[in-house]
Amino acid sequence: MTLSSFQGRATQGQYWGVVLGILAVAAVLIVVTVIFAVAALFTGASEFLDTFDVRTAAPKITPAFFIILLLWGIFIVCANWIMLATTARRLRDAGWNPWLTLLVFSPAIGLVAVIAHFFLLVLLGIDHTETFLVVWGLITNALSLVSFVALIVFGCIPSKK
Repeated sequence: MTLSSFQGRATQGQYWGVVLGILAVAAVLIVVTVIFAVAALFTGASEFLDTFDVRTAAPKITPAFFIILLLWGIFIVCANWIMLATTARRLRDAGWNPWLTLLVFSPAIGLVAVIAHFFLLVLLGIDHTETFLVVWGLITNALSLVSFVALIVFGCIPSKK
């Protein structure tokens, strides 16, 4: 069975192995990102860090910055797919409904709502953006907390024998 398969079951050990593997890869990517940033600071290649052109109001994407963004993008897509599949298998192993895996997506749903609402405020010309961002920030953080707690609970429930 592959990591990306939604079929079958995952034991607690398999679940936490996937979680730790994803955290390890994320840690490596963080280290690589920091190394690129520090190297850019000490070598004077500040174009890696200067990612916004004030004159044109457009992002400047340097090759190094593009590589970092590409690595993070690939990691996020793959890690989310693997985590969803493993969580669904873990829930099935515990005798729970695998559709509860969608609780993990609650921060993403909140983020999409925040972005949509923000653009709606901008289009309508309503100037309550600061209050809006604070309120929606709190809502998004609450949804992230729900997701985090759900992942821990899903990993800790015993297997159904």
